[in-house]
Amino acid sequence: YFAWYTNTGQIDIIGPSLERDVLAWRRAFRKLVMISEYGADTIAGIHSDPSIAFTEEFQCEYLAQYFPVFDKLRAARFFIGEHVWNFADFMTAQGVTRVYGNKKGIFTRQRHPKMSAYTIRTRYQALGNASLRYPDRMSLLARVAPLPLSQSAEEAPEAAAQQQARLQVLGSQE
Repeated sequence: YFAWYTNTGQIDIIGPSLERDVLAWRRAFRKLVMISEYGADTIAGIHSDPSIAFTEEFQCEYLAQYFPVFDKLRAARFFIGEHVWNFADFMTAQGVTRVYGNKKGIFTRQRHPKMSAYTIRTRYQALGNASLRYPDRMSLLARVAPLPLSQSAEEAPEAAAQQQARLQVLGSQE
């Protein structure tokens, strides 16, 4: 939670901090990486220009700071997924860090969308439309060769081109 629990509001630190930490995890563990929790609390209906913490605008800007780093790491072929925390606001125990529950949801507790729901929707649609690994037809999906896990960033563009060529060949065989 870069720029949230510490350095609150300084969203310019998100990209460099995230990239540094994910690359360190990759070097240390040599595993594929998925980020399953990132976000900022937002009180639905609170707006500000310029954005400040807890506004809907801030949550959108905060989440969007992660996307370029996720894309860069995905191109390096070891970053395999992202999931915002959380789908919807929820109640938590009383405390000074929570005002009537956790507000990191992109939907309210009543399941009304916040502005960030549209930010995430646009993001996930773009990812789905750009995906080369997951063909539209299930018959193709079953035949796509898995990508090697030990690939370096320099090998990634060539591997992506090879993967695209395999998908085109498989598509023409249908």
